[in-house]
Amino acid sequence: MIITKQQLVKVSACSGGIEWFEKKKDHSLVALVEAAISDKTFTDSKGKTSNTLEFANWAIVRIMSRRQGAQYACYAARQVLKNYTDKYPNDDRPLKAIEAAEEWMENPSASAASAAYGAASAAYSAAYGAADSAASAAAIAASAAYSADSVADSAADSAADSAAYSAADGAADGAAYRMRAKILRYGVKLLLEILRGENDNHKTAVS
Repeated sequence: MIITKQQLVKVSACSGGIEWFEKKKDHSLVALVEAAISDKTFTDSKGKTSNTLEFANWAIVRIMSRRQGAQYACYAARQVLKNYTDKYPNDDRPLKAIEAAEEWMENPSASAASAAYGAASAAYSAAYGAADSAASAAAIAASAAYSADSVADSAADSAADSAAYSAADGAADGAAYRMRAKILRYGVKLLLEILRGENDNHKTAVS
């Protein structure tokens, strides 16, 4: 999968992100994400320094379908769900939110979307009450099931934050970086698997 500047402009990518993209010779999805993970930061021509993993995370969900975005968000949330359940073992609201989103992916009906809406609201309440980013990630994952807006990037952000906050002192930045890298690589795998499936279906249809 090759990413083009035209695609980035179409989804209103920031000027810094486009500038970083233009400096890369290999514009394949895999190469760009690995470059973002390796670079970590980029200082543009205006002197603004940005996190390249955030560039990649923001962009990757904007080439996903709504269902892919929900799947990506659920994956991110599940990576850090234990952070919440360890602290609040009797509160299953974040888990229920993830499960509701996963149910919608299996059965994208109006009733499943409505259930995800209710589960998301409950998980947002849990996140607000506990000031917990793991619960936020779960709530955002459920939101992807009923909202047409792109919210998967926020789930990945919250998952990275939760990993950072749960890390030992002095290791928070490293924990967030590793979590974001793990989630990004999953996103690439998800997109490529879907693309291969679409290509296979096309070959079958025309054979």
